[in-house]
Amino acid sequence: MRICTKCLMPETQEKLTFDANGVCSLCATGGRKVEIDWDSREKELIKILDKYRGKAQYDCLIPYSGGKDSAFQVYMMVKKYNMKPLLYTFHHTFLTKTGLYNMFNTALKLGVEHLLYTPDKNLIKKLMYLALREYGDWCWFCHSGIYGNTMQVAVRYQIPLIIWGESVAEYRNDYTLDDFEQIDYYNFVHNKQSGIGWERFVGKEGITEEDMSPFRFPTIEEIEQLEPASLHLGSYVKWDIPAQIELIKRELDWKDAQVEGTYCTYDKQECRFIGVRDYCKYLKRGFGRTAHQASLDIREGRISREEGLALVEQYDGKRPESLDAFLNEVGLSEKNFMDIFVEQVVSPWEPVRYENKPMMGPHIENTKNPLEL
Repeated sequence: MRICTKCLMPETQEKLTFDANGVCSLCATGGRKVEIDWDSREKELIKILDKYRGKAQYDCLIPYSGGKDSAFQVYMMVKKYNMKPLLYTFHHTFLTKTGLYNMFNTALKLGVEHLLYTPDKNLIKKLMYLALREYGDWCWFCHSGIYGNTMQVAVRYQIPLIIWGESVAEYRNDYTLDDFEQIDYYNFVHNKQSGIGWERFVGKEGITEEDMSPFRFPTIEEIEQLEPASLHLGSYVKWDIPAQIELIKRELDWKDAQVEGTYCTYDKQECRFIGVRDYCKYLKRGFGRTAHQASLDIREGRISREEGLALVEQYDGKRPESLDAFLNEVGLSEKNFMDIFVEQVVSPWEPVRYENKPMMGPHIENTKNPLEL
């Protein structure tokens, strides 16, 4: 399997390309990041914010988990740009204790209004099972809710400016830093939902059209009436994760925590099943969160490629301790789970096989219960 000669991203990452020297397209994006005039970009950002500030009950809508990115987004909008946001959380129901603390503490410290929506848990379990069994992605419901339901809230509250976080160009090739990504219907279905529309679940496990309403994009008529603008802060402000984490820790008492399956203590620490998600990626594509995070750190000059390789060897591909709780959640045996990914492997990744199923890594010894993180 081909791996970037500069970072650690393999060819099984969607839409990744390589140049003649074997350097991946994400590293090329990193080089572009250095060339951008970020002062000029921020001036453009301020012009956009000025257009919407003070025109309605809320100046903007911020999709909000309380994680490192959304905490930074809220801080910047409130403290630096003098915006009045409405925070909106699509609750996936897997928040850790640290995630709950960060979510509510950040909102309270900054004195902003916060809406939290929790979908039907029984429906979530059905969608997790179906999406995993049929498409190998049990997170479909979460991605669909975060993007589709947030846009529904924008329509309901008539908030035409939505502030998202980092640019997708930091980790995928759907858009570049010069594209200024919009969350429109095409992007929602083809990228956020991976082409799997909500209609595919209707009639399965007793699911109705009405059940799927939280996972839809607003209608064409609603979008045309609101004319929403999706602004990714990372397209206008140079994304510097260590500096941003230092800021939110200092100003908001934001807390990090151990994240299962990686050396990173701040990325996705709000989800207690993130280790399972990354294990699924490893079984399917041959890399996990450590390869992704180490590649970001290599591009930013925080670690060497050799250090990144050692971290990948240490963390990626190991059986997550939270897998037992996850399998209980969706009602699958471990054999059924592993058999699903035998059919989902992305070529040319060829996992080590034992008795016709992928070989599991050693069980992680962890003194902390992942459900209590």
